[in-house]
Amino acid sequence: MLLDAEPGGVVSLEVFEDVGLQSVDGKTLALQTKAGTGGNPVSDSSIELWKTIRNWIDQVRSGKIPAKNTRFELYVASKKKGKLCSEMSAAQSPEAVGRALDSVKGSFMNKRTGKIKPSIGTELRTILEVVLATENEKTLRAVITAFRFRSGQGSSYKELKSKLEKGFIDSDIIDDVLLYGLGWVKKVLDERIEKDLPAVVCVDKFRSQIATFRSRLKSREYLPSFAGVPSGVEIESNKLSRYVRQLQFIEADEDDIYEAITDFLTAKANAIEYARRNLINSESLVELDEELKATWKNLRKKIQLERNSKNDSHFGQLLANACLAHRAKLQGLEVPHRFTPGCFHNLADIPEIGWHPKYKQLLAEPGK
Repeated sequence: MLLDAEPGGVVSLEVFEDVGLQSVDGKTLALQTKAGTGGNPVSDSSIELWKTIRNWIDQVRSGKIPAKNTRFELYVASKKKGKLCSEMSAAQSPEAVGRALDSVKGSFMNKRTGKIKPSIGTELRTILEVVLATENEKTLRAVITAFRFRSGQGSSYKELKSKLEKGFIDSDIIDDVLLYGLGWVKKVLDERIEKDLPAVVCVDKFRSQIATFRSRLKSREYLPSFAGVPSGVEIESNKLSRYVRQLQFIEADEDDIYEAITDFLTAKANAIEYARRNLINSESLVELDEELKATWKNLRKKIQLERNSKNDSHFGQLLANACLAHRAKLQGLEVPHRFTPGCFHNLADIPEIGWHPKYKQLLAEPGK
């Protein structure tokens, strides 16, 4: 939706619908998404289909979604279709909507009694009693008028690549751009959710990020990040690592340790991807390690000469802060902000560097 939307729009995740779009012209798109990997979610008797229609009726009647200027869309990621769903989707005129509604009633209602057929299952019957209730018919007609159904090809990644190709993204960098876009959107949404804010993304900001990243890649001045967010399991499994113990020697707090683990795992994942994609040669990582060790030695000597540390832990904090603020290049290319600190933590893990003046002795002590 971020790729298709008009400029100025705002796309949301699970705010008023699975995915929503609010355009600058006041129009709204409420998009319900289905994977379609199991049964057919748009078959005539699909509980998922009629539950979606019922939810839209409820939201319109409650005022959460205005029927006016709203398009209701059902998207199934795989190739699926259903007769009633397709008929409702194609109905745009009042006459066509009336015919689609007659088809729905003919499928589920007894003409003589005007009630749901006894052969309909209990769960579906409960939903249809709301959808086809007389008092909801006006709202149902409005929903059908604004309803559209779309299905994908069963490969979201390929479909996104196709959209980027049509947007003139060069084929040699299209995977990098797509992975960056997916990661950027997830980061923005996660940060907003963590702050208890609506999970929304501005279309213009997303497009700007994609355009800037594409330019960086084409200029070959920047190495992208291919690393995802480390899982809780990965974070926990690293808490006994040497580089974490080195931070504990200098009384680093939990936030600093969490950042260090994230930096370490992210840098490791990116280094693997850079080599796999032939973006760098293996010697460049060795050269970077040598550069970082030299930086560590120089900063350690500088802090020793300045004599500003209060004690050994404070010395280590000063040294770690100075090193982790340093930004190096890899093969002359800019790297993601977590890469250099992550490489320092890797050296501390080997350990070829340390923060505490007596880090070697501390690491050798039992229980340390």
